[in-house]
Amino acid sequence: MAQEDIVRMARESGLHKMIQVKHVVDKVYEIPSEKLGRFAALVAAHERERAWTEKDWDEAAEWIRQQEREACAKVCEGVNWYDRHEAAAAIRARSEK
Repeated sequence: MAQEDIVRMARESGLHKMIQVKHVVDKVYEIPSEKLGRFAALVAAHERERAWTEKDWDEAAEWIRQQEREACAKVCEGVNWYDRHEAAAAIRARSEK
């Protein structure tokens, strides 16, 4: 998501005024839940409507592979057998290939 999209959605939700005030005055303000909820809804709608490119799908698939490798490595480490650390390291090393 591009920065201009985030800024546009913050403006639409009214959230940008809260952020501007925080930068001018060095205080922390609570963001009203309705503004934050509106911003979250705009972001979610934007993500649902955007067209995924092949690069997006490739990045998502790689992220899933990394998560799966790490989960498998943790299972290996939790098993009580002699070579468990080597097996976990070998699984993690697959991400470097």
